[in-house]
Amino acid sequence: MVGSSAYQVLRDLVAPVAPAAKTLKDLTDVLKKHYRPARLVIAERFIFHRRYQQPGEDVARYMAELRRLAKTCQFGTFLNEALRDQFVCGLSAVNIQKRLLSEADLTVERSLELSQAMDAAERGAKNFKEDQQENLQQGLEFCGGLITNHFRVSLGV
Repeated sequence: MVGSSAYQVLRDLVAPVAPAAKTLKDLTDVLKKHYRPARLVIAERFIFHRRYQQPGEDVARYMAELRRLAKTCQFGTFLNEALRDQFVCGLSAVNIQKRLLSEADLTVERSLELSQAMDAAERGAKNFKEDQQENLQQGLEFCGGLITNHFRVSLGV
């Protein structure tokens, strides 16, 4: 049983034949085709190839998103090459791209492995630099306090 608006759509889809003249399977197929049209491979690949790493997105999540998008692209035996190529092309970190582009016989697995290692090293270096700057600031504040106290004592304040 379907509502009046769905029945109207069904009637329009099978016209000039009446829905009663069709089998239930035929009617179901007509409605499925109408409400769930087949995906176009070219459109799915367009979406896949337009996917780039987003700000704040780590490389593992980016690869996972590419794998999700690739499911509807029908790449077949070309899947791993398509994933590798789009992964490298869409990375936001130019230094990682350069490193991957210099790698002979780069596989999708190796591209992710190298990217994760470089990303972790970069984050570690950034954290180390931030810690150094914080320690330097604390040291300067401490020294500034000592100098101020020294002048107070020498001036008898």
